[in-house]
Amino acid sequence: MDQHLIKIDPEKHSVATTATSLPPLFHYYGDAVRRLFVAAAIIITITTPIVSAFLTLPTFSAIIGALFLVIVAGLTNPSERWSSSLNLTVAVLGAALFQYRGIADYLAFTVNPAQVFMFTVDEVLAVIFIIAVYYSSKTFRRMFVK
Repeated sequence: MDQHLIKIDPEKHSVATTATSLPPLFHYYGDAVRRLFVAAAIIITITTPIVSAFLTLPTFSAIIGALFLVIVAGLTNPSERWSSSLNLTVAVLGAALFQYRGIADYLAFTVNPAQVFMFTVDEVLAVIFIIAVYYSSKTFRRMFVK
């Protein structure tokens, strides 16, 4: 990946560009994890009003959770080890939470369309977070195992 750096010559007051080669970041998937977290936050935000009657926690917790996901996505940084640790932790907790909720919804399954919708949303979010676990664990491995 080439990046152009701009150098200003103080004597000539002209701008010259030189190409430098930066080392590629192999096994960095923070951008994919960021997109998955933002997608999950959007799904949570859009579906919370529809399924709020079936939530076991206050609706406010879903709003805070969505905002937390967006903040974590915004903090994702390829040069910080703590960022990959945070992404992996959030992805694992999200996968566990939404898969647990999906199983609980399935066990209490009725023909109520809103409950069927909530089950579907929980499973979609669980899959998103499972994919995020995969990508964030690859990044985590890159950061800590050289």
